[in-house]
Amino acid sequence: MEISGHFRMRDHKVGFVTSLGFLFGISVALVAYIGSSYFREATGVENVGLFYVVIFSLLLVCLLNLHRIFLWFGRSRTLLFLLCAQIVILSALAALPVGPWGAFFLILYYALYGVIWVVWDSVLEAYSSDEQTGRIRGMFLSVWGFGAIIGPLLSLSLLERYGYGLIFSLVLGLYAVMLVIALITLREIKGAIDHHVFALRDTVHRLWSNQALRRVYWVAISLSFSAATLVVFIPLKLRDLGFEWSEMGLMFTIMLLPFVLLEYPAGVLADRKYGEKEIMFIGFVILIVAIFFMAISQSRSFVVWTAILTLSRVGYALIESMRDIYFYKQIDGSDVALINLFRTARPVAYILSMITATIFGILFGQGAIFFVLTVVILIGLYPVVRLVDTK
Repeated sequence: MEISGHFRMRDHKVGFVTSLGFLFGISVALVAYIGSSYFREATGVENVGLFYVVIFSLLLVCLLNLHRIFLWFGRSRTLLFLLCAQIVILSALAALPVGPWGAFFLILYYALYGVIWVVWDSVLEAYSSDEQTGRIRGMFLSVWGFGAIIGPLLSLSLLERYGYGLIFSLVLGLYAVMLVIALITLREIKGAIDHHVFALRDTVHRLWSNQALRRVYWVAISLSFSAATLVVFIPLKLRDLGFEWSEMGLMFTIMLLPFVLLEYPAGVLADRKYGEKEIMFIGFVILIVAIFFMAISQSRSFVVWTAILTLSRVGYALIESMRDIYFYKQIDGSDVALINLFRTARPVAYILSMITATIFGILFGQGAIFFVLTVVILIGLYPVVRLVDTK
């Protein structure tokens, strides 16, 4: 399979996983920015960070056991089962009124989405050679991002008119299409798996004793801490400032464009010209500047907030692509235990983020959360400086 001009897929299986990622990106973005508002409305609880602590605690438990599940059922069957489970959960969300039961099923939805992302990741890595990792990863993230930019504009515009039920129905339809495609083609995707079952302590030791892996894991923690805070609290802040859902949908669509425009070119540059470290450092500096402006801005200007949010995603896109490229150049696709452990950075960071946000929100108010985030990302620069570029 060929992608115009600059990229030739090494295997049609990579093309399949990447293409399916487009639908997954739309489904994720449709729900990503409505969760905090849904939890607040469904339960009356203002401090919604507690719900995300539960979500990512569940995800963490699942990821720590995912290697065993792969060995029992294989990657294909695992992914098919997860897609079926999401269809059941989304059917409940579409049918139920906004309330405690809806909040329960939304918790399950978010937890399983995180597991599905890692399963997809593992399948893709099985067919990525080191010399093409940057291009394959960059293309996957760009295609996923292209799907993701459609979601916010659609979901937040529809939310204003029709409520949450229609959004969950649309996501349900997308999962049904993904399941049909997966049933037809997924049997071709196998890939070697390391059949050694490492104890968690041993896997942690393997990661921690490798300086490159240890440092990029800390980068992943910092980046996911940022993502958790922004996804949960930016919609709440913008709503408190008086923005309508339709305005926010357009903002979020524009801000996601860097994921489409930057991640693939950044991957090519990392493979051919510049090191991952330099691009990652630039991304961190840009993200820190953007988060600082989020912390101090009380503007009600659509243009100002769109510019701030887009700047943050420029930094995020550069870091995300380099994080994945750097990590996957250190391992191969058979090392599922390390891949799964690396992906625990996201739930660990979300748990830490929500606990931190809850404490500082209670003590100093919601605005303090963004200042805390600025400090966390500044700390994340240290392991980036210590990274050694891959050859």
